Amino acid sequence: MSSTEIVEALKRTPKGGLNYSPLKPANLLQNLSESESLFLSPNHAHLVVKLSSDVVATPPLVHSSVSLSPLPPRDKEEPEHGYYLHDKEEQDGSPALMYAYDKDEQDGSPTLLSQYIENWEKSLEESFEEEKNVSAIQKRHEFVEKRKQITEGNSKLLEDILERKKKLRDDEIAKRTASEKDRQWKIEMDYYSLRQQYAQIASEMQQKLQMCEQEKLEQQERMQRKAIEKCTLLKQNALYMHQAFISICQQAKYPHMLPAEVLSQFERSLKTTLASLDSEIISGNSDSKRVEDLQGTFEALCHALSGLQGVVDDCNQRGEERRQEEEQLAQQEAARKAEEQAKMAAQEQARRQEEENAKREQEHRAAAAAALQKEVILTAQKTPLVPGISTAGMPKSAVGEYKTLQSHLLETSKSLQPFVSDASSKKYRFDLQKAVTLNVNAISAQSGQQVLDKLVYLRRLLRKQSVEVSGRKVSTNDHPLATLFCCNLLAKKFVEQGQVAPKHDIFPYAAVISALWIEFPEFGTLFLAHLYQACPILVPYYVSKETGMSEMDHMVILGYKVSDDGKAESEDDFLKRMSGVVRLYAAIIQTQVAIFGAGVSHPHGLERGWMWLARVLNTDPHPSITATALGEFLEVCGYVLQKEYKKQFKKLFIVMCKDYVPKIEVIISQRGPLERLKHFLESCERSGKVPEPEGLLKIDFWKSKSLGGGIVAA
Repeated sequence: MSSTEIVEALKRTPKGGLNYSPLKPANLLQNLSESESLFLSPNHAHLVVKLSSDVVATPPLVHSSVSLSPLPPRDKEEPEHGYYLHDKEEQDGSPALMYAYDKDEQDGSPTLLSQYIENWEKSLEESFEEEKNVSAIQKRHEFVEKRKQITEGNSKLLEDILERKKKLRDDEIAKRTASEKDRQWKIEMDYYSLRQQYAQIASEMQQKLQMCEQEKLEQQERMQRKAIEKCTLLKQNALYMHQAFISICQQAKYPHMLPAEVLSQFERSLKTTLASLDSEIISGNSDSKRVEDLQGTFEALCHALSGLQGVVDDCNQRGEERRQEEEQLAQQEAARKAEEQAKMAAQEQARRQEEENAKREQEHRAAAAAALQKEVILTAQKTPLVPGISTAGMPKSAVGEYKTLQSHLLETSKSLQPFVSDASSKKYRFDLQKAVTLNVNAISAQSGQQVLDKLVYLRRLLRKQSVEVSGRKVSTNDHPLATLFCCNLLAKKFVEQGQVAPKHDIFPYAAVISALWIEFPEFGTLFLAHLYQACPILVPYYVSKETGMSEMDHMVILGYKVSDDGKAESEDDFLKRMSGVVRLYAAIIQTQVAIFGAGVSHPHGLERGWMWLARVLNTDPHPSITATALGEFLEVCGYVLQKEYKKQFKKLFIVMCKDYVPKIEVIISQRGPLERLKHFLESCERSGKVPEPEGLLKIDFWKSKSLGGGIVAA
């Protein structure tokens, strides 16, 4: 590095750029002498610049550890390169200022270093501050060192304290261990003493237990010996009992009367007891409880044996009584057989006589029926004696059916005459009449169950099963004519009830009648006969007044009621009764019946209603009854007929309104029935349908219950 570069470097040295170094002057001189850029002659080795009396500073070109002082005059010979310091002597003897000379300068004037010294002064203050900072760092270092020493001293003190604590703890543990050992030794001594005491007590208890076991075994042996002795005694007594049982059985004079089950049960119990006693004796290990049970069984057998003795005595007594009764019965039977043989001979003769009489009567009845039928046919062909009444157009089949039913009713009445006139059967007949009348009168539309109950009762009666009447059992099986009697009475009572029953009750009656009619055809025939007899218009059949026939007889034939004093009922009462009968008939023919399943047809169903209506319209009307009968029939049955026959019914309805009603208007005597009929027909014509009748039974009326014959209203 050249001197120029050094000077330039010095110029660029920042303010306060003094270096402080702890190097000794000798080391600094050595470093300076080794520098390639700075040359110091030996004469200038100790340059000291005294800036003041107590402060010495080193210029920037000299290390801070070198003291500068005024230099002697420089030698003539100078190095080729470097700065030279030269001092000017002041007159007052103060240190001369140093100048730097550079041989390279042209004028050779020395460079004044005062400007650098001013920088030194400025930087001295900063260096002092740095020295203060260095002093603070040294103090901090000393504080850290002192704290370290204190910490090390504290650590040693802590270790000493811990050592002393450990020693004290070891001493305390040693003392405690000694105390524990003493206490443990004492506990072991006490435990050893207690074990010795326990061993002694256990030995004593073992001895006592052995003694108790021995005593117990001896006691059990004694009890077993006593039990075996007791079993042996019981066995002997049981053997004696068996012998007594055999002896009692041998005393029975009538063994067949003895209760075999009781005897066999007693014998089984006795044998079982003997077997148990043998088992106890053989085993030799009897239990007192089992012995007590066996003793109780033995005592019960003793009691039963004493009872058997009484049974045998009673059987002997009853056997003797029965033997005597049998002897008496045998004698009576012999006498009865002899009497029966004589009676049978008499009955056989009477039966033959009755058969002959019946045959003659049957022949007579057949002749009378033929004559009556011939008379009816002739009567139907005659001109009526009453004006306005004609049998023209009346079908022969209807007249024939009417006469056949009336003949059957007459024959039935005659066949029932012996039963009805029998005085000995009066009470029996009264019970049957009561059974029929009470149940027929009790039928109503109150509930389906009530109707079912009455039907079941009447069925049982006609099936010859027992029924209860006033607390007594009655059956039609007690007399051969009782069933026919009840059928005829039932038919008559139903017709009578139809004449007086309210409108809403006719359908329950119709349901019961239809069910009985299907199961009992004889009842249906008799019912129809009574119905035609009470109301001939239902055939239809109009009986004309013949020559010699009184007015009263003619009214009776027409269905009028005549009192005992010979007076006939009024026209209104007559029409009222006939209305009830017609309503009942109309309700019966529309009732659907199924007995024990579907597919069973009604014996007198809806087709008979259509037939009746056609017959009426093809026959001349009667002045008193036709309008009433036609109106009541359509009101009850017209609804079902319209549903069934549809267009055909409509045609028949038109014929009735246009042709038949005008015929009735010509001959009718009372306008009331005709006006009611016309009003009903006009109402149906306006609505286009026949209204549903009042009281028609619905499915829910029966509450889904079966009749056993399953009646369901249409």
